[in-house]
Amino acid sequence: MLNYSPAGPYKGEGTDFYSFIYESFLRQDKQQGSSHDHAKIQYFTPNKEIYKFDYANEVALEECSKRGIDVCFGHELIKVRYNEIGEKIATFKDVDTGAELEHVFTHANITAPSRPW
Repeated sequence: MLNYSPAGPYKGEGTDFYSFIYESFLRQDKQQGSSHDHAKIQYFTPNKEIYKFDYANEVALEECSKRGIDVCFGHELIKVRYNEIGEKIATFKDVDTGAELEHVFTHANITAPSRPW
């Protein structure tokens, strides 16, 4: 599952990090056998942190590591499409190098860009 937050600042910034909630749902699904053992949560953002407050960011990253959540900073979502065999593909652009990355996913939670509060 892909979880995406846009570049800050935006409306709802800091309140849209749902990766922990989805990880707990995924863990339950794995225990019940309704989700694949290799399924995982991946968080993408063009920002260099989850939270602007350093301590909160440190705690969140530590918890992500414990729960097996992949955190990918510096990747801006530029498009979502289906490939020729029906897989969902998200295309990201590295904000530092401009290189594009295509990522296959089954489910996504995408926070749309918006103006700050």
